[in-house]
Amino acid sequence: MAENFETKVDELYQRPLAEFTSARNALAKTLSGDQKRIVASLPKPMVPLWAINQLYWKDPSTYKALIDASEKLRTAHRAVIGGKKVDLRKPDEVHRAALDRAAAKTLSLLERAAGNVSEPVRTTIRRTLATLPGEEQAGRLTREPEPAGFSMFAGIKPQSARVSSERVPAERNRAHKQQNETRQNQLSEAKARREAEREQQRTELARQQAERERAKAVAEARKEMKDAQQAAERATFAVKKAEAEMRKAQESEAKMISRVNEAERRLTELQRN
Repeated sequence: MAENFETKVDELYQRPLAEFTSARNALAKTLSGDQKRIVASLPKPMVPLWAINQLYWKDPSTYKALIDASEKLRTAHRAVIGGKKVDLRKPDEVHRAALDRAAAKTLSLLERAAGNVSEPVRTTIRRTLATLPGEEQAGRLTREPEPAGFSMFAGIKPQSARVSSERVPAERNRAHKQQNETRQNQLSEAKARREAEREQQRTELARQQAERERAKAVAEARKEMKDAQQAAERATFAVKKAEAEMRKAQESEAKMISRVNEAERRLTELQRN
């Protein structure tokens, strides 16, 4: 039963984004208890997150390659913080290549589904892919993960005893620089996230306006069709009425002609006598 429930939730995140809310509500109606509550509270993914979910479902090899590269890069960074000598260039290059491929595949999926993709959405997609894996379950992303920053190194104690006194200031300066860069990146990401949300809102408003205009046009077309049908019915009735009156007139004319002929015949007989 639990597997069936999980499968239905997975299917929900694979549907077109425009169908998410209605499909979620329909699924919730078929459930009860905790399952109903869980499904009813599922948030609709933002466009960039929906696109990344599609990458997970439709191109799992590309998604897995990115996650593997990310894990290896994080492991290498942990090793450096732990005092080991590790060449970060190779895992960084592998991760960058996997990120480029995943971003390209994700954008391709989104463009096929929605057409043109705005620059803020493109930026959010790449930024989110760069932070994976996050806390949310793969294939069910609904919110952009927080930048990894130094959280990936939690619990690791740098081996300061192995660092010479000459290296301490340089390491400290580098750490401060990284912290400043992280802070600036977070500010930029927050700004881009707000812009992506506004873009999504604009898109949704435009869709709703288009739906209203389409509904109005359909209603007007139906009214015009009904008016035309009624006019046609009135015209048909008028034609039938005119035809009936014409037949009566023709019958009356025939009777009058017959009477005239009869009168002429009688007059001729009288004149003979």
